[in-house]
Amino acid sequence: MHRGQAIAARHPLVVFDIETVPDKDHHEGTAFPKALFHQVVAISYLMADVAQDADGASFYAVDLLRSGGEAASTEDQLVRGFFRFIEKARPRLVTFNGRTFDLPVLRYRALKHAVTAPWFAQGESRFENYSYRYEVEWHVDLMDALSDFGAAKPASLLELCGLLGIPAKLGIDGSQVQSYFEEGRIQEIRNYCECDVLGTYLVFLKFALFRGELSEAGYEKSIANLRTYLAGAVAERPYLGAFSV
Repeated sequence: MHRGQAIAARHPLVVFDIETVPDKDHHEGTAFPKALFHQVVAISYLMADVAQDADGASFYAVDLLRSGGEAASTEDQLVRGFFRFIEKARPRLVTFNGRTFDLPVLRYRALKHAVTAPWFAQGESRFENYSYRYEVEWHVDLMDALSDFGAAKPASLLELCGLLGIPAKLGIDGSQVQSYFEEGRIQEIRNYCECDVLGTYLVFLKFALFRGELSEAGYEKSIANLRTYLAGAVAERPYLGAFSV
């Protein structure tokens, strides 16, 4: 068992994504806001644990896929709830562009709402934490890691999902989040965010297979487990149907 596998065995996996709109109290104009001026309107996450099948192959077993809070939740409630979840679960994080966008936004907005999150901020040591860029065992930013940490031009999640045959950007895309928010269509934003999380998780499974964290059998078992989970969820959340085939 190499180091990445050892850490994965100690911590659950949490894949997450956020959706934001400009904070109109602090940002004016049409330019893309700095991280601190993004108001969080949705946070979605998938949680999975490392399990073993009867033949001893390790695979990821999905525990939950959901959005934080409720459609009516305030940003304070969303951000505070997310950090409480991280403090309790102490997971291995997986994102797509999370190091450049999602995590900086969440840190700034946590400061705005006086949130306390010492585990998130410090981790276990200088190199075993969520902030050290080249430590993919703690935070896997797939966009960063797959581009060799900036050495190559990064792909977008849409491009990568297209290459891998993974459903992506179903119904709406990030450019429409602000208009949906202004129209009060928060639940649709939350649904969209959950779909991005699923796409990110499926890319991660390919990444884990490439790195040897998953064997071919473990990868196939992880996919089968996800399909089983989605089969039980799609009746209440039909927008997940594209991922269940």
